[in-house]
Amino acid sequence: MREHYLDKLKDHGDHGRPKKGILKSPINQLGNITHYSWMKECFPDFIWIALIIDYYGRRPAFTILSFIFKDFNDLSFELKSLQLSYILSLDDEKQGEFYEMLSQHIDIEVLNPLTILFNNNHGIFFEYFFKDGVTVEEKLEILENITDNYGHNKSDGATDVQYVILTFYIIFRQIIHATKNIKPAFEMLYYYQKTNHEEWEMRIYRPTVRSMFGSVQYMIYEHNSEFIKSFWKKLLEIGDCRLKYGMYENEYSIDEAFIEDIKVEFQKLIIDNMHSELEDSKFNVMMGSSVYALKILNELVECNLRDKVMGRLSLRIIIEIFIMLKYINKKADEQPDLWEKYQEYGIGKYKLILIKVREIDEFENSHLNPGLLDILVNEQIDEMFQDVDFRNFESKTNFRDKAIEVDEKELFDVYYDYESSYAHGLWGAVRESSMLKCVNPLHLGHNVPDVHLKKNLADVLPDAVRVFKKLLNFIDENYPLSEEFLSKYEVKNE
Repeated sequence: MREHYLDKLKDHGDHGRPKKGILKSPINQLGNITHYSWMKECFPDFIWIALIIDYYGRRPAFTILSFIFKDFNDLSFELKSLQLSYILSLDDEKQGEFYEMLSQHIDIEVLNPLTILFNNNHGIFFEYFFKDGVTVEEKLEILENITDNYGHNKSDGATDVQYVILTFYIIFRQIIHATKNIKPAFEMLYYYQKTNHEEWEMRIYRPTVRSMFGSVQYMIYEHNSEFIKSFWKKLLEIGDCRLKYGMYENEYSIDEAFIEDIKVEFQKLIIDNMHSELEDSKFNVMMGSSVYALKILNELVECNLRDKVMGRLSLRIIIEIFIMLKYINKKADEQPDLWEKYQEYGIGKYKLILIKVREIDEFENSHLNPGLLDILVNEQIDEMFQDVDFRNFESKTNFRDKAIEVDEKELFDVYYDYESSYAHGLWGAVRESSMLKCVNPLHLGHNVPDVHLKKNLADVLPDAVRVFKKLLNFIDENYPLSEEFLSKYEVKNE
């Protein structure tokens, strides 16, 4: 996992607590900050510089570009910006003069790849830099390599382009003057051009260049959303997507006897506590819910859902059952009827459905069986004596608080919240499970729906087994399981 200097929860919001429902990122707490993505928004404007650096090599290109910048003074007009969007917005005469000067320093084939983007509506550019004999595929390959090597903000290539931009605006346009405070940074700019990226000094120089570029970016960059949108749209239309499925090799193996042995243990408990089935709500709820969790675990294995979306929902159910049982058991000392209240709450939910069902005539070809609902709702108490509670059965605490109460905060904060994204179909889960990444550098890493349903997920079974063992350990504390079983599957270690 990558480290980030702003990755602490305490740095977000109000010391890690949401403020007005928002857990705000530290940098967004500073006020209105305009952020421009180097790849998506800045790079298209400066790609011509990257092409020059890549074609001639780093140090020769710096020299060539310094000569080009000096010749800007010989133009009949003031070139106010290095942005390609600005250059292409000049009238034909000024563009022609600029390209003529540029052609004195670089070969026309350097910027030839850009002619697949700037052709019909940019006749002057096309006229100067188009070269016969180079296919669209060859131009795209060059642009892909350029984007891959110079488009990522902290790459060596991107830093070289940012250095060139700084050199022009600071040295040739003098938008910033060296003062005592920033003189060391100016000195680093000087040494940057003379130092290879492999040398250790670059670990200091590169961050300095990027930091300086970021600090003056608002002075030297004018966002042109129409140009940016058109740039990436054309590339998306020309090149093909290359989809990355990110397939997982799930190698975890479960002991084939594990589930069968759990069945045997549960059967023993039921036989040993036969009398409790009639009078003990705690036993009924605990064992009934545990068997429900076992059914989920069994389906996870038997139906091979372990790397599927439904596998994550299965884990969420097992976690919720475990935490809820553990919480009720703890609170039942203070509120002895809590097990009964939990049962009443669940049947009350069924009663509400039944009431609504009776207002609908047809339920043909539906899994919902009104007759069965009627039987279940009225099984213990006539429904006319049953209330429907729209609150949680124990309304003082939400589910997260319940997890904290029983020392399972980590299980909730990480696993339960993660699986809940899948249960509710939130975008994070949709993105991970149902969208494919396009790895064509010219397509900005856009996402494509996995309509062929080929993408799998990481195996959820190891976590499901671990949580189920925690549940078994909890059951053992209330209704002892056999030592042989506990030892065989190391239940006590969870």
